[in-house]
Amino acid sequence: MLRLGTGDGGEVQVEVAGDLRIQGSNFLGVPSSISSNTLATGRGGNVKVHANYLQLSDGGVITANSLGIGDAGELRIQADTLEIVDRDEITTSAQQSSGGDLRLTVTDQLYLRQGQMTTSVQRGEANNNGGNITISTPQVVVLNQGAITAQAYEGHGGNIRMVAENFLKTQIASSALLPD
Repeated sequence: MLRLGTGDGGEVQVEVAGDLRIQGSNFLGVPSSISSNTLATGRGGNVKVHANYLQLSDGGVITANSLGIGDAGELRIQADTLEIVDRDEITTSAQQSSGGDLRLTVTDQLYLRQGQMTTSVQRGEANNNGGNITISTPQVVVLNQGAITAQAYEGHGGNIRMVAENFLKTQIASSALLPD
């Protein structure tokens, strides 16, 4: 969904009883996606995805972005298992305002292999803050060259909160704490 006027972006809601795979791109290189984007002055739309098994691969993305002066929308994802692989991403981004929040509820396994989850603000003013990332209740989190990032160019980066039974980070993964 793309909103070009002055109003808020619409909500995108996807519910799948079984498996949902978002993968690949078209012949122009545009990735397969579930997204709500706005170029307007209004707030970006929210995206909600619910599936038993959710996989992003080969270029698949889930996004809620604002390319205008409105805040980015929020992403809410619920799955038993979530896999983000091969440089795929789940992201909220704002160009000139505050970023949207990313909320994940995963009951079994969260697996990031070269994938990323990001909330960001690209530019704007000091009061434009990055969105928060909340990851709740996975039994296992595997981070293999993956990234979980909440950032802002001028304002404060968002908070990252993860509650998990087990967290496995491979030797080739890295963690960093940067000043905001």
